[in-house]
Amino acid sequence: MSIGSGYIFGDKGSEWRMMKLRSLRGSAKSLNQPVEEIAFERYGTLERYDEAREEEQELERRKTYGIKKTQPTGDLYRERLAKEQKHDAKLSRHEDQVIEDIKEDEMASHGHTMTLSELNSIKAKLLKAQMMQSSDVQHLQQRYDAAVHHFETQQQAASVVVLPDMDSRGQAVQKREEDMTIEDMVREEKRESKLINAARQDADRIAKDGKYSDTLDYQDEQADKLAQRVQRKELNLKNMSISQYQKMQKVLDSCSLCHKEEGAEPPIAPVVSLATRTFLSLPSAPLTRYHCLIVPLQHRTNTLECDDDEWVEIRNFMKSLTRLYDNLGMSPMFYESNARPYKKSHAAIECLPIPKDLAGQVPRFWQEALVSADEEWSQHRPLIKTDGNMFTRKMTSELAYFHVWFDLNGGLGHVIEDDSKWPRGDLFGREVVGSILGLDVTVWRRHAQWDGNKSSKELQQFQSKWQRWDWTQTLLEQ
Repeated sequence: MSIGSGYIFGDKGSEWRMMKLRSLRGSAKSLNQPVEEIAFERYGTLERYDEAREEEQELERRKTYGIKKTQPTGDLYRERLAKEQKHDAKLSRHEDQVIEDIKEDEMASHGHTMTLSELNSIKAKLLKAQMMQSSDVQHLQQRYDAAVHHFETQQQAASVVVLPDMDSRGQAVQKREEDMTIEDMVREEKRESKLINAARQDADRIAKDGKYSDTLDYQDEQADKLAQRVQRKELNLKNMSISQYQKMQKVLDSCSLCHKEEGAEPPIAPVVSLATRTFLSLPSAPLTRYHCLIVPLQHRTNTLECDDDEWVEIRNFMKSLTRLYDNLGMSPMFYESNARPYKKSHAAIECLPIPKDLAGQVPRFWQEALVSADEEWSQHRPLIKTDGNMFTRKMTSELAYFHVWFDLNGGLGHVIEDDSKWPRGDLFGREVVGSILGLDVTVWRRHAQWDGNKSSKELQQFQSKWQRWDWTQTLLEQ
């Protein structure tokens, strides 16, 4: 058994691990990429991937022959290493010839100059192959060695040294902007930043020191005090970074929407459907039947932090839920509450079905609620229209906000300027939905925690209706 595999085949996390494995294969096929490459990105090591394959084989075997293994033995991973070693042995027999061929090809390419960028590109491919434990490692290592040889030979031939322009004081003269390369610009930016910081420190010291004297003797006397001040600032920055890291780790450890043990354990919240970067879940205190959540797998503070791939999946869930709700004779409504981003809560989009006869009144309810939510005099407009798929362009992840979608194309956004006056948790959104649906106050004010029950009646009912519209099934079939 591999070190660190603290789970049992067929335990409560087994269904999650198998779902993750099937999703991985579907993604590899749809992206037309090797399974091992996707596996390395998802699992971190191919050994973890082989452990999941081993569990899959054991669970399939149990259907006929009963239990044989309870934990990973590492057999599949050892087989992989044996095949790699056998393949590497074949490659090594051609090593010398390959190196010579590459050197001849490089040196024979008239008019071509090996650049540092090309050299780095070859090195990047080599490092990727090493991380993937690919059989091409040795070949790429040979190619890289030959490229280094050619580059060094080329550098020795180019023995002309270009001196920088100097002024009468021996200081480098800044180039004109149109003559500067990217490297020149970065170097100049760093140099100017250092000068500005030094000037600020000098000004700060002079302002605080009533006995300041612009003499070398005085500055020598104050050198120890200045050094202590710089050390204190650096120590404060270090302590701040440690504190922020510890705070974030505490949030992740207690998050009910995050999968645990590096993906081996499912989240406490139920998983209805699992895509590549997102999943569909159910709320802990649903407002109505078929109320669900679209959640990014990665711990995002809000959905505006999501990348393009995540948003493709979010919209796929929205489209499929729209079809489901329409089949039930309902209209969709989606909203996201990002009232307190500093708390680093896991982002989620609430998805609710609304009776079609009420759908026309929904925008009016939200407009009135959002306009009266903040103070009359505020820095931002109370309503930000996001129709035409303008949500990601008109709203920003840096500010607290609330957003509601009336359909797939957008809806209304609102920037929350004073969260101390905003209802705690998700009470604002729940109260508005309660008003639209005419729910009792005890329903929309109810607060609950997920209990980790993966076979609840609500989950089974939702899955039975959702199965027909579940777009993630295509990932498994591809």
